[in-house]
Amino acid sequence: MNKQQFVRIFAPLIYIGFCLAVLVGSQLQRGDSYDMLMYVAAAKSIETSDINEIHRATFAGLKANVAKENYASYFNNKYRKAVSESPELLAQQLPFYQIRIVYNSLVYAVHRLGANYYSATHIVNALAVFFALIIFYFAFREKIQPLYWLSVPVFLLLMGIFRMSRMSISDGLAMTGVALTAYLLVKEKKNLLVFLLPLLVLVRTDMLLFVFIVATYSFIYHRECRWQTGVAVVATLISYVAVNRFYGNYGWSTLFYFQFIDRVPNPADLNPVIQISDYIKVFSSQLKEIFYDKQFLGFFLILMLTWFLQKQQSVRAYFISNEQNRLFMLSLICFGYVLAHFVLFPLIWYRFFIGQYVMAYLVFLAVLTLRTQPKSQVI
Repeated sequence: MNKQQFVRIFAPLIYIGFCLAVLVGSQLQRGDSYDMLMYVAAAKSIETSDINEIHRATFAGLKANVAKENYASYFNNKYRKAVSESPELLAQQLPFYQIRIVYNSLVYAVHRLGANYYSATHIVNALAVFFALIIFYFAFREKIQPLYWLSVPVFLLLMGIFRMSRMSISDGLAMTGVALTAYLLVKEKKNLLVFLLPLLVLVRTDMLLFVFIVATYSFIYHRECRWQTGVAVVATLISYVAVNRFYGNYGWSTLFYFQFIDRVPNPADLNPVIQISDYIKVFSSQLKEIFYDKQFLGFFLILMLTWFLQKQQSVRAYFISNEQNRLFMLSLICFGYVLAHFVLFPLIWYRFFIGQYVMAYLVFLAVLTLRTQPKSQVI
């Protein structure tokens, strides 16, 4: 067995082994976050609308399911203390979380299989991250030289994949949605993509931005499927409006006020008007954080390297449907989503974008493979 054959066999095994290590590690050392409580309440609300029962179920087993040193943090400010004492105030938090329909439904299903709600929130997110990494592999397996796959675990570690997998959040499922989208785009599964797009907003409603950008890509490179793409966009909008109205979600201005101005325990009683000056103040403050965020800086560096490899003689050349241009446009999808999301809601939390970060890195490796081995059997 020569060196090339050795790498071809063992590089995928190392990557898959790393994915399994992420999954196992996420369950051996689970992370604690306040979001876990709210997702427990949201999942419990599937079973009952009795807010007193939801409140009791949410807090009853908390102490036994979080690290001893972190327990007090669930009551360490006025907002958290008020929610812990009032079922009515807990009810006002639910619309922020109930709109994550897929995550809550899976948490409830895992609970029905025997896990408690707290464990279920961890299990669903960990499995989602694991399957996202596996799907990414199969999406790009034939596009990336085997040797380059050895760098992917290092990149994932730098992006915080272990921390991500230990949390009780819906962002792991959003990452799975990005991975599935990447798979369908790379494999040119155009009809299946049409069915996937409307489902993404049921995972996380801000994925609406991602759907719009992917649909734009589809309009450019999948001309024969333009009407199907249009139907998918309309269906996505219907899903987005329906889920927000059904659960009485508060809207952008309340969320903005709640996140950046004052985290009050009674958001349903708010009717905030966000002034331009308020937005600019928050945006400028958060923009500074970008320069200290290692995940974003790594993502931006990868984009610059990809674009350097891809440079064309004219803008029109990018719209020619060939292998390299389609890959390059995938990196633009990632950048477009991160940019649009930050402008609309200026937070650069890596968990919002880790799917796009991983996708961008794999696109870079695919473009690098294409440029260095244009006649390789890998492509």
